[in-house]
Amino acid sequence: MIKRILIIGTGALATFYSIKLSKKFDVVILGTWDDGIQGINNGAILEEQSKSIKGNVKALKDWSSVKEADLTIWLTKSYKNVKLLSLSLIHI
Repeated sequence: MIKRILIIGTGALATFYSIKLSKKFDVVILGTWDDGIQGINNGAILEEQSKSIKGNVKALKDWSSVKEADLTIWLTKSYKNVKLLSLSLIHI
């Protein structure tokens, strides 16, 4: 059963899906974009059909602070994948 989801990336798609999924799951975002991480941690809000939905999401920059997830969703630009994958291998 899926309880904890890790989303890799801090851009628009990652933020969108993190907010949507946080209604039913424990969602953590991991990324490298400082402004995105700060914005998510300050309370990212999704506006959908004239209503605002606040996500219950935590954003992190450090792989070592991530708890094991039941599902990982990778939503980054392709040029960032090598860097993020190499960082993840350090903590396996």
